[in-house]
Amino acid sequence: MLAEVDSRLFGSNAPIIKRSDAVKAMFPYIEAELSKGTYLNHISRHMLGLFQNMPGARQWRRYISENAHKPGSGIEVLELRWRKFQNIWMCNHTG
Repeated sequence: MLAEVDSRLFGSNAPIIKRSDAVKAMFPYIEAELSKGTYLNHISRHMLGLFQNMPGARQWRRYISENAHKPGSGIEVLELRWRKFQNIWMCNHTG
């Protein structure tokens, strides 16, 4: 719903980015921030509600919440859960 705000209020015809594509697009930024010493959970906490009301959303939030704060957590925490989420979503949206 919020993804359509610019289109409805301002007549913007910019394409709406899928949530899963937004996560993937964040990977280079996250890697750059991690290399500067930023903790993964400082970034990932803003992504927890991204898949709200979608199959697998609870697992997405739980896994990231339980693992992103651990010392040395890297991009693999998000990549692993993102791949798993992609599989869940694809299984629920086939046919």
